[in-house]
Amino acid sequence: MPDADRLSRKRDLTVGDLRREFVLANPLWKAEQVGISLSRTGWLKEVQLCYSKRFKPVRCDKRHFGAVDATPLKIWRGL
Repeated sequence: MPDADRLSRKRDLTVGDLRREFVLANPLWKAEQVGISLSRTGWLKEVQLCYSKRFKPVRCDKRHFGAVDATPLKIWRGL
């Protein structure tokens, strides 16, 4: 996983920033294979990796891809 604490401090963080950082940390994955779910208020809920039935990375369908790259994103750092 990318450094979520560092990312959470980025001004104007987007879903695309998280996808790009994930791909940089995991070069065998492509951005279209990484789904990101957000709460109604824009907080990160889940990062989902999309696989085929043969356990090979595949492009996420629209339902699993989640938010588009330009969507603002907030990552909770804890207390």
